[in-house]
Formats: sequence, structure tokens, C-alpha cells
Amino acid sequence: HPTHTQIESRTLVDLNVTYADAEDRYHVTLFGKNLLDEEYRISANSVANLWNFSQYGAPMQWGVEFGLKFN
Repeated sequence: HPTHTQIESRTLVDLNVTYADAEDRYHVTLFGKNLLDEEYRISANSVANLWNFSQYGAPMQWGVEFGLKFN
């Protein structure tokens, strides 16, 4: 018999752009995750056929990262 799952297919769009200086002493990264703000389940468990206990993935996130190298 076929296997049934409650986890839907999904397409997540992430992006990051990094600039590093010529000596690679520092970097700056702009990043975005789940840029389409897709709502998706990462797990789901049926509880006695009464309800589903579901966990959802992270919503859209964006930010800036700075990094330095110490030699």
C-alpha cells in the first residue's frame, strides 16, 4: 500500500553575497533565507487521529554578518 506523508514539497529561496578585502582580513556578508516567506512543515505527527502536532520551518530572515581574521 502507498505511504502517506503530511510533509508537503517546497521550494525555499536563499541568497547571500559576500565582499572580502584583497588580503582576506575581513568580510561582510548580506544574507536572506526563505525569501519567498513560504510556510512549510518540517515535521508532523498524528496524535490518536484527533489532531496533528506540527512544527513549521523558519519564516523569512535577513541580516548582515561581519568577520575579521586575526593572525
